[in-house]
Amino acid sequence: MRDVDLARRAGCDARFVSPLDGAVFPAGFPPPRFQWEVFMVRNLIGLPKSGTGESWTLSVFEGDRVLHVERNIGEERSWTPTPAQWSGWTGKTLRVELRGEGAYVHTALPLYLSIDSRALPDDVLLRYFVPAPGAKPFVLNSSVDVHLLKIDTKTFARQELFIGKGAQRRCIGCHTAQTRSGSISFIYTNTAHKPVLRGAFELTPSSGGWTSRLLPVAGPYARYSQAGDKSAFSMFRSTTPGEPLYYQITPPGASSGDVLDYPAPFDARFVSPSLDVAVYDEKTGALAPLPGASDPDFVELQPSWSPDDHRIAFVRYRDGERMDIAVVPLNDGRGGAPKLLAGASANGWDNYYPEYSPDGRWLAFTRADATGGTFARQDSAVYLVPADGGEARRLEFNQDGAMNSWHSWSSDGRWMLFSSKRGGVATKAYISRIDPDGHASAPVELCCGFAPHSRANMPTWIKKGDYPRVTEEDVDLWERELSAPKK
Repeated sequence: MRDVDLARRAGCDARFVSPLDGAVFPAGFPPPRFQWEVFMVRNLIGLPKSGTGESWTLSVFEGDRVLHVERNIGEERSWTPTPAQWSGWTGKTLRVELRGEGAYVHTALPLYLSIDSRALPDDVLLRYFVPAPGAKPFVLNSSVDVHLLKIDTKTFARQELFIGKGAQRRCIGCHTAQTRSGSISFIYTNTAHKPVLRGAFELTPSSGGWTSRLLPVAGPYARYSQAGDKSAFSMFRSTTPGEPLYYQITPPGASSGDVLDYPAPFDARFVSPSLDVAVYDEKTGALAPLPGASDPDFVELQPSWSPDDHRIAFVRYRDGERMDIAVVPLNDGRGGAPKLLAGASANGWDNYYPEYSPDGRWLAFTRADATGGTFARQDSAVYLVPADGGEARRLEFNQDGAMNSWHSWSSDGRWMLFSSKRGGVATKAYISRIDPDGHASAPVELCCGFAPHSRANMPTWIKKGDYPRVTEEDVDLWERELSAPKK
């Protein structure tokens, strides 16, 4: 009804479907495809009739100056600028107007968008799920190929770093993070192993391939400090540092002998209410729970370092209660008293995935109402709160009921990357420009030619460059390392 009302008042019956009004594109980003549709509201607003057929004229303006006019666009109702045209509009705010003639005369509400003067400083790393031939789409225990992809943000070229074939048997990339040198940390899982074999690894590009090492922790959500000399983890209290994690999960209503044949979404509510935040010192090799974030009365997970490495924000809750975000000082590993972050705690919602902005002004987090863990909650939305606490604000790029989550800041703090299910039931990756006042532009999709029914999960930024591919020999070595008895 909002579109009908706008059409009635503006005397138009068409609108742009993409890009979205108010979108901001980075410099050097591939040109988008402009698409539009006609509303069937002519009887309500009395548009004049014309001839037959359909012909559209699209005009691009900067202020009152005409930059380009594209004529005789047919019934495909779409147009893509050439790379030269799009590059020539860098740094400009554009107004795009549309007029069509056919059985009726069509006009659209003007579309406003901007092309930033600066390019993205980072590429994107994400998990890409593709249903295997014959598999049911969007079914978790269906046969799924899991790819770890690096996306070049200037060309959308995809570089496959790893692929796990079938039923998520060999899966990496869960809750990825990266150091400034471009290393990737991840949780590796082999679900063919009974009970399931799971451990944490780090990959660092080296001449001719990867240098890998087994991280001394058995738990998810690895996060490097800004200086890169420490790591924070969510660590299971029941595991020994350096040991792989073996677990079995019995679905509700099943007998004790029936276990899931895939790794469930790694949510502490579902797997184990026994997580602490632990800090690993790269220089000394010390690994210890962080006091203030390792209270046995709480589940503590999802650590996030402040830009100065002096504080860690994390999620804590008692089983069956709402999730809050708290902050604890590092204090050379001695920790301190945790403080609930105002605006992201005690608000009747679940608050999770804290992420400090690089300048330390903001903390972004996901907020959701319905219970069910932190993985892909349909009502989730990304919020922004001052880093020291205050009033939380729902970012403008969110769409109701579309699962907006898995957000991360670009290294320059000017862009936010996130996943959403807007436009369907599959998660896709988007970026949004965050202005100095903490407001978000309309989102822009990373259109990377993904397959139907595929899912782009848990995107994060990664240093630009070419990375080697994980080989089967690498994976075999990891499994031997994980399974080898520790001396």
